[in-house]
Formats: sequence, C-alpha cells, structure tokens
Amino acid sequence: MHNRETAKIFDVEPTGNARAFEYSDEPLIRMRNTYIEPGNYELDQMISEIKKGYLLKGPMSGQADSNAEFMFGVQEAYEIKNGKLGKLLRGTTISGQAFDVLNSVDAVGKDFKWGFGFGILW
Repeated sequence: MHNRETAKIFDVEPTGNARAFEYSDEPLIRMRNTYIEPGNYELDQMISEIKKGYLLKGPMSGQADSNAEFMFGVQEAYEIKNGKLGKLLRGTTISGQAFDVLNSVDAVGKDFKWGFGFGILW
C-alpha cells in the first residue's frame, strides 16, 4: 500500500491508499475495502451450528490501528445459544485483531450485500 510519497521512496507505483479523516488532516496510508466472496451457507444454517455466539447487524462508527486491531459499534446484537437466537443486546461494541478474526471464520453466508459508506452492509 502506497501513496505517491511512499511509492517514490520505495521506487514502486502508487496505489492510492491514503485518506484523511477531514480535509485539514494529513492523509494516512490505509487499506481499501476488504471483500469476502459469498459462501455456501444460509444464515439459519450457520446460527443452528453455533453453541455460543452473537449475530451482529449494522456497523456503526469505529476505528482500526496499523497493527490490525479494530473496534466498532453495531446497531443490533443478538445472543446465540445452542443454535437459537436469544435476546437483543444494546450498546454493543466489538473489538479484535483483524487477522485473528479472519483466520477464525468457519462459514460464510450466501447473502452477500455491498453498501456505501463503511463499504459493508449487514
């Protein structure tokens, strides 16, 4: 990932990977959208196989660090217990290390949706 400045330093082509939070901020080199191809599972099937977990819907504001740690809020979070959806949780924030999370994926659903803003729509 390079902007024009780092591409010149490393003698490579720029990849357009810099952006700023506000016009007055210095642009930082950041990754682009992450795309995960649709899988073979229905949502109900995935939920039925989870002993203890959460169904998260609707990403809200958050942040990610250069070491791939992230934190963001979700609009809706439901407990999953023994393959069944449980109670709705309020004020939920999730955090983790992106590579650990991606390496822990067991199944991917069929119902891919692409949104604008965050780049994802759940």
